[in-house]
Amino acid sequence: MKTIKTVISLVFLIYVGFSSTQAEPGSVRFSLGTNIWGHTTGVEYQHRLAKKWAFGIMYSSGYFHLVKNEAGDFLLPGDLPGDEHRVTLELKQLFDLSVYYTRDQDRKTRYFDEFAVGVTHAFIRVKSEYVEAGTQGTFRAQRDYSQYGLFLSCNVVRFELQSDNKMFLSLGIRSRFTIMDSPQEMDYDNGAGRVQRWRLFSSAGDYLLFTYPEVFAALSVGL
Repeated sequence: MKTIKTVISLVFLIYVGFSSTQAEPGSVRFSLGTNIWGHTTGVEYQHRLAKKWAFGIMYSSGYFHLVKNEAGDFLLPGDLPGDEHRVTLELKQLFDLSVYYTRDQDRKTRYFDEFAVGVTHAFIRVKSEYVEAGTQGTFRAQRDYSQYGLFLSCNVVRFELQSDNKMFLSLGIRSRFTIMDSPQEMDYDNGAGRVQRWRLFSSAGDYLLFTYPEVFAALSVGL
């Protein structure tokens, strides 16, 4: 609740600060992102600074779940413990501040017309569990992360649904990047008095680059 109030306050201050100089009205965007294993939903306020430039502030949340196979996946290494390893990310708060550049395309259907770069803050709860042959119970662990990183976004195609640039449907790709120190360790408890600590993702001293890519659809409504 505190984060939501902060976002609303920032949106209001941005609107007041730029309302007298903006070249065009701002817009509100509702977006849905997915990467097969997870999804996010979000709302964004975009404030037009000039004809080709805008400032955006977006709040979103979501859920991610992946089961590791024996060979591993491109999002998870192959040497995680257990015979079946399940990883869940509760994407509790994703907060993005970004600058948008829009190419001048006066058409109903526009391709690669908008690009964004900015900073992101992610509050994520990582839940991990696995079963081990010959051992009673399921080993479970969880850990919270609060990370800053880089936000990138690109419209692939945008459709004008209403004249005078009042309503658009956009399809595109976006990703968030964060860097973490290593090692990252988690303590797994099987609920029967046995605790195992596993070092995940990297050996000590290396930097870990995490990326969270999505394909998204967004409905933009002009104010």
